Amino acid sequence: MLHDGKLEGKGTLYDKETGDFYCGGFSSQKKEGFGMVWFGSSSKQPRIFELDLDFEYSTTIDDEAFEDSVRPLAFKGEFKADIINGEGIMLLKNGDILLS
Repeated sequence: MLHDGKLEGKGTLYDKETGDFYCGGFSSQKKEGFGMVWFGSSSKQPRIFELDLDFEYSTTIDDEAFEDSVRPLAFKGEFKADIINGEGIMLLKNGDILLS
């Protein structure tokens, strides 16, 4: 919903440039509260190691292959000021699911 020209409350947002699709809460045009984002193929997805999530992940494959295999496809959980923050579930390209 728009309030003073900004997204507020619950709604959906599709970014044509990145292909990202978000459904959830908004505050002052930013993702806020509970929501789900599906990352598009041109998305600037967060690298999972740059996120402040509490999980452990280990592998024996090389760094480049590992980076691609763990590319996030979707996240369902908490957002604060447009950033993944708090508890949630992340689905990775390789099919793994991370809980935070």
